[in-house]
Amino acid sequence: MRHATAQRAIPVAAALAGHADGNSTTPAFVILIAAAFALGACGTQAPRSESDTSAPLIPAPASLTPADLASSEASTTADDEPLPALTCGESKAARYMGQAETPALHETVSRAVGHSKIRWVHPGDAVTQDYAPGRLNVILDETGRISAVRCG
Repeated sequence: MRHATAQRAIPVAAALAGHADGNSTTPAFVILIAAAFALGACGTQAPRSESDTSAPLIPAPASLTPADLASSEASTTADDEPLPALTCGESKAARYMGQAETPALHETVSRAVGHSKIRWVHPGDAVTQDYAPGRLNVILDETGRISAVRCG
């Protein structure tokens, strides 16, 4: 014998949230759904098809033969050229290595490198670790003489 009361269907969201009446949802369920969508966005993209023209494709370089590698034209590339000199004046300041720090030396080094963005670092000085390519760091030893110069 069956009960006279009919079983009513409970919406899935209400069942997951623990509400038998099906009329309210909890913030936890909303967070659960939002998290599912957020994690779904973390998936990898589907590979592009060859017919996809949304972005221009860069052609692959032609393969070189051994004869091409032996020729002087093929061996002269941008990678073979020397790197540009750093702009802090490190090479110009290197001639003052070993000299004792004085106010006159500060002025001389500043004139030699062409700017005043120079940090004089004494033993035990606290210095920031930021890298400023245009700044010259003059490192002094315990006797107050220049032991190193470098950009940064």
